[in-house]
Amino acid sequence: MNEHPRSPKIPIGTGFLDLLRQQERSCEDSFDSWLPHAGRKAPQTIESLGTALSYLDRIASCWWGCDGGDHLQERLIGRIVSNARATLLLLRAGYYDEGLGVVRQIGELTNLLLLFMNSHESFLEWKHADEKIRRRCFSAVRVRQRLENIDVLIPMCESIYSKLSGTSIHANPETTPQSHNVIGIPTMGAEFQEDGTLVVLNHVALLIACSLLYASTLFQQSEDEMTALKAGRRLVESIGAIDIKTVEEHQEEVRATTEFRELETALERDQEERRQAFAKHRTLTETDKSTAEEDATP
Repeated sequence: MNEHPRSPKIPIGTGFLDLLRQQERSCEDSFDSWLPHAGRKAPQTIESLGTALSYLDRIASCWWGCDGGDHLQERLIGRIVSNARATLLLLRAGYYDEGLGVVRQIGELTNLLLLFMNSHESFLEWKHADEKIRRRCFSAVRVRQRLENIDVLIPMCESIYSKLSGTSIHANPETTPQSHNVIGIPTMGAEFQEDGTLVVLNHVALLIACSLLYASTLFQQSEDEMTALKAGRRLVESIGAIDIKTVEEHQEEVRATTEFRELETALERDQEERRQAFAKHRTLTETDKSTAEEDATP
């Protein structure tokens, strides 16, 4: 049967992949257009995040000097940097769930880095353990427990870790992909959403700031360490209030406004018109199918 002329033409093969890339580029353009007008905090967070990542990149690659050795801590920092870079790519392309999944990984690595900076014994234990023992004794929860025992502020606490897991890692009955908007509409990604952008950005910024503050102890020169510490503090000070725990409260406040109720009414009207158009289209398609079957009957 010929496709009905009202049917949307969806490409397949590499054509579909090209379409996805066009959508991703459009989302990136929307992010670039939004950022200069996103208030004071978000543009400063991006600026300070770039500086912090530059310093972490230099620490990971021994740009400021090298003590030799096995470079295990530097490699850990390098993993944090590469994960953060991947998070920014996902954020710009509108894949917020996936970005938060990588944020969770960064949180695990940052917690581990903090533990090693405060407990050389834990570092040696991790370094010399076999894979089975390492997985058991240095899982995300075990690392958090060790940090609690030495009484330090944990970068990725249990409540944030669990929230990220439920939102971006584990499927559950409430799972709605990429629904980082006040309407709660799910998407497949590559759609710019301000709430999703801020949540991902603020979480990755906080973890990178923490990582830089911890990693600054590896500097050989005190002036370099002070430069990194100042950059980390600037990044912390730039971070906004919207995160995975506060975004729902923020959205509730938006839903209570008159402007939102008017928008909601307009959206409901648009959805009803779309349902009616789809029902009409389906009726026409079924009619065409019946006619084709009748014509094919001998």
